Amino acid sequence: MEAESKEFGVKFILAVISYIIAAVFSGVGFHKLFVYENSDSFFGGSTNAYVGGDAYNYIINANLATAYFTLAILFTIIGTIFLIANYLAKSEKREELPGGSADTISEAAINDGRIIR
Repeated sequence: MEAESKEFGVKFILAVISYIIAAVFSGVGFHKLFVYENSDSFFGGSTNAYVGGDAYNYIINANLATAYFTLAILFTIIGTIFLIANYLAKSEKREELPGGSADTISEAAINDGRIIR
């Protein structure tokens, strides 16, 4: 049983990758939301500035941040689905033990006297 719990399945690895992608999208969204610098010079370093007006840039950055946060939520949901599928697959493997389900085996062990209540 301990060897089974230490194995990482494909679904678990996909869930971790999905959570990492969600964290990256959250970071990019917060960067779009909170980091803004508009330089007046042509050669100045503008950060998250797209047009000449500050208000328009704030609106554009807010919309982009919303899109990145939506992607982060989507990948979080996908990762959770992978974790649930991984849990269900492991529980099905436990029930497919020879001689019946896990409940049947434990009842047989109690009836044989190997387990004392």
